[in-house]
Amino acid sequence: MKFFASLKGKLKLSPNQAPICYEMPSRYKDSFYLANASLFDSVNWYLHKGYETIFPHLVEKLMDISEFDQLKASKKISNIIEVLDQCDNLIDKRYPIRKNDSTFDLIRTFNMNHGAFSGHSLKIGGLRISPDVTRDEMKGLSVLSTHRLSTMDIKANGYFGGIKIDPKTYSTIEIEDIVRKYKLYHMKGQECLLEPDLNFGRKWNKCLNEEQELCSQCDDEWLESACSQGALFGLNFFLTNDKILSKLGFTSGINGKTFILQGLGKMGSKLAIYLEALGAKCVGLKESDSHVFNKDGIHVQEAISHKKEYGTLIGFQLAKPADDFELYKQECDVLILAAKQKSIVCHMAKSIKAKLIVEAAYMPITPTAYMILQGHSKIILPDIFICGGSGVALYLRYLQKRSDIATRRIAPFYQHVLDDSIGNSPQVVSENNVTLIEKAGMQQDISTHAMQNIFNRKARELMDICEKYNLGFNFKTAAFILSIENIFDEVFCTKRY
Repeated sequence: MKFFASLKGKLKLSPNQAPICYEMPSRYKDSFYLANASLFDSVNWYLHKGYETIFPHLVEKLMDISEFDQLKASKKISNIIEVLDQCDNLIDKRYPIRKNDSTFDLIRTFNMNHGAFSGHSLKIGGLRISPDVTRDEMKGLSVLSTHRLSTMDIKANGYFGGIKIDPKTYSTIEIEDIVRKYKLYHMKGQECLLEPDLNFGRKWNKCLNEEQELCSQCDDEWLESACSQGALFGLNFFLTNDKILSKLGFTSGINGKTFILQGLGKMGSKLAIYLEALGAKCVGLKESDSHVFNKDGIHVQEAISHKKEYGTLIGFQLAKPADDFELYKQECDVLILAAKQKSIVCHMAKSIKAKLIVEAAYMPITPTAYMILQGHSKIILPDIFICGGSGVALYLRYLQKRSDIATRRIAPFYQHVLDDSIGNSPQVVSENNVTLIEKAGMQQDISTHAMQNIFNRKARELMDICEKYNLGFNFKTAAFILSIENIFDEVFCTKRY
């Protein structure tokens, strides 16, 4: 963000110059009104709201570092946005695999890369194994990955892949064969780190990384906890910030807060355990086929154990076998969305009682619902910030194992973390932070302290951006602006304009 630190929020225009502005493309603008809008278009609606806000500042910066006049700089920035808008490659491939009964199945797979114009070679993202994955979903998630990484100052491009199968209908050996062929057709020769995602974690990551020591980071239980840790640190920052507390009418801290959780997956279950350990009370849980509400509190670990044994919440306490949004109408302080995309649509938004909403999954709130929630004075912590923990963890491990990384390509804070790991420059960790980590049951180590410091740092930057651009508490737009600033910082540094 160093290129933007000196900007005051106004263009220096001569009397004969009209203000420079940017208008969102109609395709993305129209997605706001469509209930069935594609994920790619919805992601870009949020992204281009950020472009609309920051466009004049990008133009001014380019004028400052070049000999372009205002008109040429404006056209140049618009052109760069157009280039950054699309995925770098879109691979939709089918290949056969032999099943255990000697029959063949034709497997459809996807591979999407985004953000190569920024100049990075490393790719970080996810691989999703599900019968519901689509080409458009992979496009949207790859764009989201690029901006999630950029928000966290990670020098990498976004990546997302998909294998369109129901893993329940294949044996372990068959899935291993499918994943190995995915690597052969889609990932050969690429420097790509994969985070845990739907039906993909340490077990299948081993099949991809049998010969790649650097990329075998997922073989580590801590990585699967890292995303939840990042979400906890981000949430804790805002629950101890005076401006946020005043807006919401909350007391400081996690202790005593009530929350409803949608999704008992890798992210949601661990986050709920951390919150419960810190004194929060779970009053509601929602899965795809059921939900349970108890104002007196739900023991999270018991619910997780029940789901692990029976595959569902049905039969647990007073769980109801229904997939609707009645649970969201119940009173609570915090609503955590940790399950799926488009969980909250426009007709649900006005009924939500929670004052603070946490996007602990990718794109759980549609653009229309988001604006309704904003209009009802809800504060929403965005996915590209909250879900950044696993990317940060992967990146830190990658840097620690790569002694040949050029330090100029690393954000200063990550270099500080690397120095800390070899004892050159120990991090300063406050007593409150140590207490939080200890009470939540996390390890007191360099990685956990680094994660907390990074999330606190990024949360402060989001607050500063909201103030600088008069965004109120619109942290979604602020997060995309932070990402855009970092990407254009790289473009300007390398003179790729």
